[in-house]
Amino acid sequence: MSYIIRPDWQRELSHLKNTDRRSRLSALASLKKKLPLKQEARISFLADNVVDALVDRIANDPAEQCRELSLSILSGSFCSFDARESLLIAHSFIPVAIQRVGSRPFKEPVEELRLKLIDACNAVLLQSASELDDSQELTQRFACCLVQALTDTYPETKRSAGIAISTLCQVAPQSIRLHFADLTNTLIFNLRHQHAKTRTTTLNAVVDVARASVDVDAFGHMFHQAVLPALCKICTDRSAAALIRVSLLYKTPREDRYEFTSPVPLGPGS
Repeated sequence: MSYIIRPDWQRELSHLKNTDRRSRLSALASLKKKLPLKQEARISFLADNVVDALVDRIANDPAEQCRELSLSILSGSFCSFDARESLLIAHSFIPVAIQRVGSRPFKEPVEELRLKLIDACNAVLLQSASELDDSQELTQRFACCLVQALTDTYPETKRSAGIAISTLCQVAPQSIRLHFADLTNTLIFNLRHQHAKTRTTTLNAVVDVARASVDVDAFGHMFHQAVLPALCKICTDRSAAALIRVSLLYKTPREDRYEFTSPVPLGPGS
């Protein structure tokens, strides 16, 4: 199938390669005005390599504003695509996001952009959820990346990583099972975070990882040696008491082996 190349987009895409930062920002600002995409623009957006051009700016542009605006345009386009098209974007974008936030020291130095990168990965995975069956390598790499993202000193990024883990538990649980030990250990460490919102999001992720990993052979040892003691310690955290009640009382699919029952009674004010 051949596509009609939109001359205005090609002009703007060529400006993204300009060494002048203002020219790149101007081109990006012009692209952003085209959102949300109409049907004919949606096809051209994929066919004319707009996605690849934006991903390249996210990965390589030295200007923070250009990286941020490129990411904003790309994430703003997600709602215009169906699951199969979103998967194409995910395979182009998520590997770059992994490069930026998946190792220490982080290649993305701006903490707000690290947050937005994880948020965007989470969004595109949800958008492409029904087509992820043949993308295990991608989701496994992203799960591994989230182990590092959980160690970010920026609380918002910790929370975003926790939410992304819960998303993977839903749409690609096998990717969680392969890394459940590292994910669980890092999440448990974050249960001691000073911010209540971070502890609450982390607690959700701990439970989701446990649900996804219950059939893994090493799960029993991890649960009794690490998960259960951590949940017992956090039972005094009144800010997360409602979630603790849920997480400790639910039973896993393997009820004959593990039961999440509260070892510490929760008071009436919890």
